[in-house]
Amino acid sequence: MAFFKEKRTGSLASQTVVDWGKTIMEGMNSEVLTKHYQRKFEQKIKDLEATPQVFDTTLSFFEPKILERVTTLQEEYKKNASIAYNRPDLSNAAVEARRRNAEIIKEISRMQASIQSLQEDENAFAENPGDFYPDVINENLSSEEFLVREAYTELINGDYKNNNAEVVKDVYFTDGGKVMVDIEGLGPVDLKDLRSFDQPTEGLTMGYIEKLANIATTSVEDSAQAGALQTELLGDVLNNLNYYEKLELLNAQVTISPEFSNDNIKDTLTPKEDTRYEALFRKLVKDPDKHIAKGNWHAFFNPKVRKEKGMELNAGIEQPDVIQGVEDFIRDFTLDISNQFIKAGKNIQKQRIIDEQNRLIKEAEIRYGGSVTGRKEKALEGFYTAVTNEVLETYGKDSTIFNQETGEIVDMNKYKKIWMQSLVNDVGDSSIAFVGTYDDAMSYFLADDAIGEALEAKLQTNLKMIEAKHGENTRDAFDMLLRNAYNKTTMNNNTISDLKLRGLLEEKTEKIERGTLTYYTLTNKMLQVLETGDLMKFPQIQQQYQQLINTKFYKKALYQDGKLVAKAKDFSQLYDFINDVLFNRYTQGTDFEDKANLFTIGKSGAIHGHGGDPTTETGKVLLGNSLLSEGLVDASKLAISGAADLNPTGTGQ
Repeated sequence: MAFFKEKRTGSLASQTVVDWGKTIMEGMNSEVLTKHYQRKFEQKIKDLEATPQVFDTTLSFFEPKILERVTTLQEEYKKNASIAYNRPDLSNAAVEARRRNAEIIKEISRMQASIQSLQEDENAFAENPGDFYPDVINENLSSEEFLVREAYTELINGDYKNNNAEVVKDVYFTDGGKVMVDIEGLGPVDLKDLRSFDQPTEGLTMGYIEKLANIATTSVEDSAQAGALQTELLGDVLNNLNYYEKLELLNAQVTISPEFSNDNIKDTLTPKEDTRYEALFRKLVKDPDKHIAKGNWHAFFNPKVRKEKGMELNAGIEQPDVIQGVEDFIRDFTLDISNQFIKAGKNIQKQRIIDEQNRLIKEAEIRYGGSVTGRKEKALEGFYTAVTNEVLETYGKDSTIFNQETGEIVDMNKYKKIWMQSLVNDVGDSSIAFVGTYDDAMSYFLADDAIGEALEAKLQTNLKMIEAKHGENTRDAFDMLLRNAYNKTTMNNNTISDLKLRGLLEEKTEKIERGTLTYYTLTNKMLQVLETGDLMKFPQIQQQYQQLINTKFYKKALYQDGKLVAKAKDFSQLYDFINDVLFNRYTQGTDFEDKANLFTIGKSGAIHGHGGDPTTETGKVLLGNSLLSEGLVDASKLAISGAADLNPTGTGQ
């Protein structure tokens, strides 16, 4: 039973037929439908207008291939545009058609970009071919790397389009818009992976050589200034050169004149020829002797060269270790060769002093009737002999200095001090308070209040230089480190945190059997701050820093096999280094080369370090020369005293 019945009027035959299409249209908004089809039509027009076109190029050999490929893609694009128009917007066919057309546009764009880049380099080559043929070919390339550069050169210099190419066999397109270059002996290579020959960094190698030469020439006149130039060069190498620029320096031809060779360096030396470079190779690469015997191993830092030549890195060695090893080698080479120059320069200076002494002796010969004629060189030796005899006479029975049975020296440091003290007493400056070792001088330096005040004044200039480049906060943190070291104050957590915050210390961890250890190391910024403050200009300081950079300062005490091997927050090594820096700042790095040398301390607080060694004949002369160069010995008095000792009768026989 129905819920209701429709009431009909009239007969069935007389019922009006319903026009359902008309009824539906009357019930719809036809404007919306019209706009829908209008939008789709307009989109089709836009798509067709955006149909990729054949692009122009001056690279004539590409034109047929471009026409063929782009025409094919055009037809596909138009077909896809029709599909997108005739199918519902969200249908799979329409979505896929629009996606594919987007890929076609990208593909042709990639093709055009690659060809335009090649065309630009062809134009650049035509204007200046020298830019693409460097004066020095990179010798660190593998055969593959050389071929891709040779192929690119053949494309841009016209060899390929003129059918004169030797390594380029074909150039063609692949799906996706890649431009492929078929290279003899290599096969297909993407055009974007080809490159021109590397250009050396303008003036880099020559500038490096000139700076080394400047250090050498300056060292003959002023050791301290030569040290400053060395610091500047090291700063450039460490902070201003990238890894690839450092690789260029491996081939730098450093010419060394005989007076700077010290008979242990070739007339011309490249870093690659240095024995330490070979040592680095041996450290990093398996079977080094096999590869050295074959020759041409010097570009081992290039992974592609290693692969080509069958070189394998030692266990645990990765490419970052190789990079770090090369960078460290360039730094060490620069440091050592410049130190060699500075040392040779000091020797030249000393020889000049000896020459001046000889001149004074000659004057003394004339003044005293030729009493030491023909024995100039012996005059000084005779005086030093007199000093030695004086020491033996005074201290010969002192068992703390000499073995009473053999006469051998048992306390070398004490002997050196009394010998030099005797020399100073005989012909020295009355203002000298005492003679001592490096430790004696350092103890005096750290304990004297007047020196502390003088040091404070000298450091202000250095700290201002640091502040100007690194900011006030970094300056204050570094200043606190200097004060802690000078006063032997324990490094507290606040100071450590501040040094970390300013980038002077870095906190690291290392895994151990039962957990991890936390430690601190110096950062590269610490070196930058020292260099900015002009506190690294002396060779002995630079050498000490190299030993310090790998030191770990542990956060907590480190025990091994139940024994304490490292104290917690023990910064004593850093403090010792900083105090050496301060000591050199105060003394201006006077004529001492290492901590084995002797020092004079003046009554005014002046501290002078002196080269030489009274236990050898040559060392005695160097020691006396050092005293002369500092004005602490009267040259004429020394000459006359020596003459008198040699020939007390004045007969000249």
